[in-house]
Amino acid sequence: MKKIEKPRKVTCPRTYLVTVHIPRKVLESIDQMIEEGVFPSRSEAIRFALLYMICTFSRDVKETEKLVQRSARYTYSRMMLGIR
Repeated sequence: MKKIEKPRKVTCPRTYLVTVHIPRKVLESIDQMIEEGVFPSRSEAIRFALLYMICTFSRDVKETEKLVQRSARYTYSRMMLGIR
């Protein structure tokens, strides 16, 4: 009988845990978007918002492009493994 493997936890050496305090209304808005299927998780919503902010205000186009590509690969790998 073949052993069923659990999905691996995707870890990226370039990601870090950051704790932030946000207003309740902002958190409720994020949760609403998750319920509507816009984002799979709070982490993905916040990651998207931060990346959007960097793309909007960054003056270094090449570095911003690299950041977007790395972020997209990270998100895609998590989606393929079913990790939220």
